Amino acid sequence: MRLLNHMRRHGYSQVTPRMRDQSVQKEPMLNLTSGYVMRSAYKLPKQGHKAPWKLNQNYLLDILNLRLRSLEDDSLEFIRAPKVAKVSQAVV
Repeated sequence: MRLLNHMRRHGYSQVTPRMRDQSVQKEPMLNLTSGYVMRSAYKLPKQGHKAPWKLNQNYLLDILNLRLRSLEDDSLEFIRAPKVAKVSQAVV
């Protein structure tokens, strides 16, 4: 909701995550070594090794990050929809 409210307040119609930092290394989303996880690791989502692309798997750290981190940074690209002129309807 924080992101949607931010977009509404600033008139954005679209947001896209962008990986602009080429130093971010991919790592598994789950830090588990179970056989079934290891066998399917190539199918599972990945994460980066540093913020904002990494989840800490720690509720307190993640909630602080989600609530306090700035939304206007290099990892999110916001776009405003072009303004469309309102067309009045003629009564015939």
